[in-house]
This record gives sequence, structure tokens and C-alpha cells, in this order.
Amino acid sequence: MRRGYYFTQLFVAHKNIYDALLFGLVSCTEKIILPPCNIVDASLVFEYVLLDNPMIFGVASFELKELNCESIFYPKYMFSRCIMEKNTCAVAEYLRVFDCIKTFSELDKELYVHDYCLNHFRYDYDFGKYAYSVLGAVLCQSAACEGIAKFVKLALDSVGVKNLVVKGEAKDPTRDKHEPHAWNIVKIANETFHLDVTFDMTLKDKFNRYDYFNLSDKDISADHVTTMAVPACVAQGKDYFAMRGMTARTPIELRSYVKTCISRGDKNIHVKLYDMRSSENIAEKVAGLVLREYGKNVSVNVRYNPLQCVFEIDVHSL
Repeated sequence: MRRGYYFTQLFVAHKNIYDALLFGLVSCTEKIILPPCNIVDASLVFEYVLLDNPMIFGVASFELKELNCESIFYPKYMFSRCIMEKNTCAVAEYLRVFDCIKTFSELDKELYVHDYCLNHFRYDYDFGKYAYSVLGAVLCQSAACEGIAKFVKLALDSVGVKNLVVKGEAKDPTRDKHEPHAWNIVKIANETFHLDVTFDMTLKDKFNRYDYFNLSDKDISADHVTTMAVPACVAQGKDYFAMRGMTARTPIELRSYVKTCISRGDKNIHVKLYDMRSSENIAEKVAGLVLREYGKNVSVNVRYNPLQCVFEIDVHSL
């Protein structure tokens, strides 16, 4: 366990609270003596400790009492110390699956972790007991956004990629609804980017999605708002689609890209639109374009994420 990014965002007095909580929670202490503080300060620092240290996953809530010149923090643990240690070992052992990528580039490490999550986990729509911690992913292969983001943090930490968990609100692309949300910010080649594995997970059908892979502040602001002080992500044009040339800026470029994919025989096509105003029936237009190029012996299914302007086009022979 260690101090992390959120520790650096605190005032000195709050840093003292952070250190006391970190030591006490790691030690599974029943009563943690803190410098004088109120419930608001304790709640803030408690959250920061958990975001910096996702391996602390057995604390559901706490009570705070003031006594003389001290504040006493009473954690409410979900497990006994024995079960806590067993689960900690289980998570640590699980993370060894990423040992094979320790020599990869930072970008390839990030891509591997992203794809691993999409291929092995699912979103927990039932919000089970472990949904908001890494135990959801490790023990149940399903978690809510916070549990997924915390697992991503641990996985990237384990292979030396700097990152943090971010909290805020986002508009779910599958339900068109604003909700509290958690995702990650990663540092790749000395530049910071937003990475939302959860949203890519919920968009996935047969093939992995990369709509939220390495977005800038400008790009992700279309459907995400952070409520925390986090590093600026200013680099643009370095998302998954831009890196692989899977983009179009004009209708002519879009038509050309789709035709190129069809000429290769691609039956699953991904493309992101840049600087192109999309009409309400753009998905129908793209489907029509594909049908004209392929001919009459195919069916076309187009999925469109309008907030990130990403298409996934599936072509099936009749």
C-alpha cells in the first residue's frame, strides 16, 4: 500500500489524516486515531485512500467520533482479518496473469489490460456485494464501473503504467442516461489520456470496442464530467481510431474508408468521424452505403455511438 495521486492533492492537515487511515486500514485496525477532523474531511480522505489503494477493498463504511482533541475513526469491515488476508492473496495471485506483458510498451500494456477486461468480465447490472471493488472482477468476473476502474488501476500498476481512478458523471451510451461513474486516466509516453473500460465493455457485442480508449478532455467531455481535480488530458488525435487510421473527416473519406474495408472482405468495420456534422439518419445512410458496395446478398447491422461519433458495422451474408 502506498500514497498515490490523490494524496498529493491534499493540504498538510489532510495528509496527516490520510497517513493515519492508510496505516490503520492496511493493518485492519478496529479503531484509528486521527488528528481533529469533521465527518466531511474524514469522508473525503477516506475516499482518496481507497481510490489510491484498490487493494483496500474490505471496508464498507465508517463511524467518526470526537473525543477531547482527537477524532476516532471506526471502520466497518466486510470480512474477518482471516478472510481479508485470503482475498488479498487471491487478488495478488490473479494479477500475475499480467506478468507476461511486463516487457511490452506502455501502450501495448494498456491495450492488453483493456482487452482482457472486455474478454473476461461483464458489467454487473445487479450491483452485487462486490460490484464496487476489485473482488467483483476477481471472484465473480463482473463488477460495476468503480470495481472495473479499480481493477484496471491494479492491473496497470502491476506492469508499471501510471494511472488513477476518476469519479464523476457520465451519459451511458447504451441507456442514454446520466449516472455517477468511474473510469481511469492513464499516462502513456508522458501524455495523459482518459480510458473508460466500462463503457467499451457495455458497448461490446461480438467484437471489442475502443470508443473510450485514450481520449482527450475535449473528446470525453461529450459524455463525461469529472467532479475531482485530475490531470489535464490535452493530447488529441491519439485515440485508438486515430492511431490506426480508422477515421473519416468528410463524407467522401467515410465512403472511401468503407470501400477499402469492403475490398479487403472485412465483415466487421469500425470507424470514427472527426469534424463531421452527423445527421439524425446517418446510421441509415452508412448502412445504405455498405449495401450498395457489397450488393444485395448481405444484411447490414450498424451500431452508432453518437456522442463519440463511432460506428460499428457488421455485414452478414444472406
